[in-house]
Amino acid sequence: MRQGNLRSKKFYDAKYDGLVDTIFQLPFSGFFMEFDDEKYCNFSLLEKRQGQKIVLGLVNTQSDELEDKEVLLKRLEEANKHVDPKQICIATQYGFASTEAGNLISEEGQWRKLDLVHELAESLNA
Repeated sequence: MRQGNLRSKKFYDAKYDGLVDTIFQLPFSGFFMEFDDEKYCNFSLLEKRQGQKIVLGLVNTQSDELEDKEVLLKRLEEANKHVDPKQICIATQYGFASTEAGNLISEEGQWRKLDLVHELAESLNA
């Protein structure tokens, strides 16, 4: 589930609160969900899952600004209170471009963000 964006601006701004009861009833084995913004980090909603895996999109793909790894690790700890860590995967919020024009992020910034996702995934598996 994604907010969508064009040139680093979201198409709409909605929280998951009103959606999860319906969405987690769908016959899918997992869900990709954006959690790159503090206001979307209500991980207690994940308790409504029906056993599906959750891919947490914690790393923003819209700018070169690199997230603080310690802050993201704390978000993972919070998510682990509501979901079995074996059911959690880590990713960027979504890809680096929704259109050919892409987002306002450099190639170097994209690689730094992917390195951060890799580091977070390693800590999840530790």
